[in-house]
Amino acid sequence: ERLRSHALKPSCSPIAKSACNGTRFHTGTILSLRSSADMTSLIDSALAFMSLVGPSKEIPSDMYSWAHTVTIDCLWFAVGFAIIRIVVLMGIVPESVRKAFKKYSGGPLAASVKRRRIALKTLRADAAAGNMEAVVKSWDKEKNMSGVLPLDALRNVTQALLSLAPERIVTEITLHLEQHAPISEQRSAAIAGVMEELTQAGKPILAEELAAVAREKLSVELDPRSREALIGGFAAAGEEMKVGKLIAEIEATSSMTARGLSLIAKGFMQNNNPIAAARTLLKMQQKNMEVPGRALIELCRVACRAGPEAVRGMLAFIAGKMRLTAEGFGVLLTDCAKREDIGLARYIEKIASQQGECPTYAIYEPLLKLYAKADTERARQLFRDMQADGYWATEGLCGGLLAKCSEVQSMGFAEDIAEYLKVRSMRTLAIYKTLMKVYACCGRFDRACALYGEMLADGLEPDNVMYGCLVKFAAKCGNAQLCQELFDKANSGEVQNYMWMIRAAGHDGNVDSALRCLDRLEEEHGTNLDIAAYNCTLDACMTNGALDKADEVLGKIRRNKGSTNLVTFNTLIKGYCSQNDIPRARKFIDEIFAVGLRPDGASYNCLLGAAVGTGCLDQVWEFLREMEGHKIPLDHYTVSIMMRIAKKAKNPKEAERALAVLDRAKVDVCKDEV
Repeated sequence: ERLRSHALKPSCSPIAKSACNGTRFHTGTILSLRSSADMTSLIDSALAFMSLVGPSKEIPSDMYSWAHTVTIDCLWFAVGFAIIRIVVLMGIVPESVRKAFKKYSGGPLAASVKRRRIALKTLRADAAAGNMEAVVKSWDKEKNMSGVLPLDALRNVTQALLSLAPERIVTEITLHLEQHAPISEQRSAAIAGVMEELTQAGKPILAEELAAVAREKLSVELDPRSREALIGGFAAAGEEMKVGKLIAEIEATSSMTARGLSLIAKGFMQNNNPIAAARTLLKMQQKNMEVPGRALIELCRVACRAGPEAVRGMLAFIAGKMRLTAEGFGVLLTDCAKREDIGLARYIEKIASQQGECPTYAIYEPLLKLYAKADTERARQLFRDMQADGYWATEGLCGGLLAKCSEVQSMGFAEDIAEYLKVRSMRTLAIYKTLMKVYACCGRFDRACALYGEMLADGLEPDNVMYGCLVKFAAKCGNAQLCQELFDKANSGEVQNYMWMIRAAGHDGNVDSALRCLDRLEEEHGTNLDIAAYNCTLDACMTNGALDKADEVLGKIRRNKGSTNLVTFNTLIKGYCSQNDIPRARKFIDEIFAVGLRPDGASYNCLLGAAVGTGCLDQVWEFLREMEGHKIPLDHYTVSIMMRIAKKAKNPKEAERALAVLDRAKVDVCKDEV
């Protein structure tokens, strides 16, 4: 009754009330405590309950069970803590465990642990910064201190010694482990880590020496993984005989694992030895081990780095023994496309066909790039096959193929690509530009101009550069109306566009229009107008026989530019020669010398052509003597003119005299117009 009345007090918590009411409680009740106030209330109630029952009363058995469990747990915790402290004091536990108990340490041990921790932190920072000299200095201080260095620190030390003093590695590492690593597992892990660093650095001989010394002084035998890594290191160093010997030693007692053979193949690939790597992968296949697809792709990359002959050798070695994937063939063909090696590409394509490999996009793409320049008909067939196989030619691929079409002037293949893009609404401004270039390279300026209407239909607007090109093409194909329309839409301040308008006007015989364009240019640019614009207008006047207008333009050149250049004189010579006024044209040769310039082959070729056209062979030989006297080289135009003389000559002597020029001219008579 007294307990119940105590439980009814407002200050008593629910858990205490439960205890006071005699409710059986156990570990779950203790775990449900929310605050120290609950614990205090529980203890007070329990004490009150025990004082009430007294020694003659029976205490509930659950309370004794709970007290017994707590006591046993505390006892075992104390024993475990004591054991770990003893192990820490003996220095035979890893640094990470010691760090967990550093707050319980005191005296010299705490100071030693703190000093070692700072030293290791400095060593790791120096290694990360590449300061190998500082790492070696830290190693010299720490190698004789108590406790073995962690594995990552030993790796850093190995890297530093490799760069500064590799001869110290074997002796100092083994001595350090012998003095400070009494546990064999520690020694084995450290030796394995150091050997891995040595093999990765291309020092398998040093790693083998370390293994021998560790076996003798530390009684450490290499585990299979370390032995396989060592063989992989010798493979990376190109030691094929050594690799074969070590493999034979292993297979005398056991067999090579897939990991070991993979490491060997990887080593040979690092050494750019595709044949040895292929031999190792073939051995994996013979042992019914799975050869990773990425290993075959890397094998192809290695063969490409080694050169075309290595690719041929690798393909010949695996022929009929191992199947390359489509991705592997794609790697080989992509390399051929970069080097434009069409012969090797045909050989690879043949091997892939014999293997029965269905072409994928990785194969189609490099083949198209190769054949677009070497064999356009084959490229067109491949393009159709790729579509039939369900592969989508990207805009980037089509743009690249169009660019190659412009190089070889393959208009048929370019139109196939253009139609493919048109059907799929993939024609962009960049595609139109490249296609326009194809037509221009093929001399089809009318087709290039026709693209302008198609662009507008697709909702595209040419930029200023493209407008300039279209003005040029319209001028070249004689479409004056389109030329004017495009010129109006283009940036009118571009001198080049004005020049094409002047040429178009000259082509149509509209000299006045050409002069108006020149006047507009002078208004916009003043005296800064380039002399090329004047020369272009002068050519339009001379071509159409407007000699009085040509004199006006020549006067502007001399007033605004101060002097004429060689292009101006050659334009005048060409114009007067076209009018068969050879004496007037000849006077400009003297003017060229008078202003301090020197005539070139074009200057005399105009005179020679006009003289041949009028049948004045005496003038031909006179002009030829002047050219040779002024040491002006005879070009293929000069030789072509001489061939016309030989063709029209009425007696053998004139023909022989003309043909004799071929012996003096350094021109390949089997090229160009000759």
